[in-house]
Amino acid sequence: MKDKFKKILLALVMSLAMLSLFGCGKQSEVEPMTPETEAMLEYAGQSLFQQTISMSDEDINELIDGYSEQQDTIMVNGLNAWLSSEEDLGEFIQIKSTEVTQDSEGNYSVDILAEFELRDCEFTLGMNRRLTKYTNLGFSPVYTTGELMMEGFGNLVIGMGVVFAVLIFLSWVISLFKYIHVFTDRADKKAAEKAEAEKKEPVIAASAAPIAASAPAASASDEEMAVVLAMAIAAYEEDTGRHYDELNNGITVRKLRRGRR
Repeated sequence: MKDKFKKILLALVMSLAMLSLFGCGKQSEVEPMTPETEAMLEYAGQSLFQQTISMSDEDINELIDGYSEQQDTIMVNGLNAWLSSEEDLGEFIQIKSTEVTQDSEGNYSVDILAEFELRDCEFTLGMNRRLTKYTNLGFSPVYTTGELMMEGFGNLVIGMGVVFAVLIFLSWVISLFKYIHVFTDRADKKAAEKAEAEKKEPVIAASAAPIAASAPAASASDEEMAVVLAMAIAAYEEDTGRHYDELNNGITVRKLRRGRR
């Protein structure tokens, strides 16, 4: 099927090229379309249209791959347009009309209106002024006004739904910012308390040291020292049976009194 399509396409191009030789004049002038040219283009457009819609999707995909390698974007786009439209068209019924036109630059256009099971389809084939190259190839299903309105309404609903979904998501994200402040404030408070505690610890330790050093001096008075010494001497006299005056060690014990200031 693929080779057959290529052969038919090549034959159409060669036929149109041979036809163009009979009408070639000055390159700067646009030759008017003759009845022979119109009939040949009408036949070429109908043949290409029927050949394309009769092919299987597998064969069309093979053709697309081949034209892609040749960088023939016109054929690739045209065949892809048919693949995306055939489900909306259904089975082919008949060709309603075929119109061949020529623009001011001499290029030709073949417009075919075909009837399908579900809706009509417009097929367009464009050729250059010398009939040696395709300039356009397309399939366009004809939708009713109601179908276009429903499609537009569906697109509107989908678009608005996406917009509202994004807005709701953004609102939810913004509502979470207050929790972020709570966490950051809590962390800052803990860090401040820790820093304050670290500042107080050296001061407390430094102030406690003099107090501890002066505690023995404040707790022991002169009178208490005298009492302790007297008790020690009394214990010694009791143990030895001797009075402290009889000792020859040169130690003299006197009673200490605190003077008045």
